[in-house]
Amino acid sequence: LSQAILDKLSGPEVNGDGARDIFVLRRKKDNEQLTFLVNRGEQPFEGTVDGIALHLPPRGSKLIRGTSELVKPVTTTEVLDLSSGWKVTFEPNQLPLNFWHTAIQGSGINQTNFLQGSGYDLLIRQNDPCEGSDEPVSYFYRFMLTGSIPDASLVLEDATITGDWKLFVNDTEITDWRRATVYDCRNRVATVGHALSGGSTPTLNIIRIETAGKGRGLKEIPYLYGSFTCEYRYGHRSFPFVTGTTGPLDISLLQPWSIWGYPTFSGTATYFKEINLTESGDYYLDLGQVEDLAAVRWDDQQVTVLAWPPYSCNLKKVTAGTHRLEIQVTNAPANRYRAAGLPAGLLGPVRLRRTAFHQ
Repeated sequence: LSQAILDKLSGPEVNGDGARDIFVLRRKKDNEQLTFLVNRGEQPFEGTVDGIALHLPPRGSKLIRGTSELVKPVTTTEVLDLSSGWKVTFEPNQLPLNFWHTAIQGSGINQTNFLQGSGYDLLIRQNDPCEGSDEPVSYFYRFMLTGSIPDASLVLEDATITGDWKLFVNDTEITDWRRATVYDCRNRVATVGHALSGGSTPTLNIIRIETAGKGRGLKEIPYLYGSFTCEYRYGHRSFPFVTGTTGPLDISLLQPWSIWGYPTFSGTATYFKEINLTESGDYYLDLGQVEDLAAVRWDDQQVTVLAWPPYSCNLKKVTAGTHRLEIQVTNAPANRYRAAGLPAGLLGPVRLRRTAFHQ
């Protein structure tokens, strides 16, 4: 169609940066007008629809019933860009111990040369090379540690190891197994921080499992929990590099958790910072992109929980002065269970605006 014909077609008039990314659908139902708006772009939209001011975050949407919300333009003034200067604390990190080398005991393969044994990856359900035999077998897992992890623990499901088994960390047998609910079910847990070896440079650590008897084997993924970050420097999850951490992270740039050393973490991270406001009034908090769920707290009081776009909310009757903003972000379990590599975290941009938009 020619531009002249397109100009004559009826439809909403959308103006502003990113106008081409705004989809508007209008329908009437039971004599009520419904307007559905979607920002299909990766940038926030600031503009007007039929002369009415509109804000939509990246990939955000809005459903308006009736016309009352579109009668009066809403003016806003951006007050603060809150995309930097956060402190972040994480729940205990989780490292899936998925890639093991294994050998029949007495075969000459031991803790010093276990890389000669057959390797298999529990994460992708590879078969145990020693399956089908009742002979005693040893399993070996390796990782590098810098620093220390005093709160480190190993977490096993009941079905993780079968047969008569023992577990060693750097030749120290771990015996203080106890029952505890970890993540989503009741597990066997043991403290192992005392048995780990670390220092100012990466130090090799070896976890060894010995099991014997009918049906013996390593069937499910054990997990290392604790205060640490992790990276896979060689691109394969068979050899992680782990660094012990203390205290909150100081964040200058909002990024996915995987960049900060939490590629296989599923749980909650808490972002917090102090904000100084010079004017009292109603404010509008726009978190931008969030993966996946955000709980907003203002001055230690729960405001709301945001589970889908737009990740935004009103902060009413805020007084001038110093305030504490806290965002608790929780992601899906896929990164822990499958190392799925899904983006996670508060990705922003985060902005605080002086006048609230209609919800």
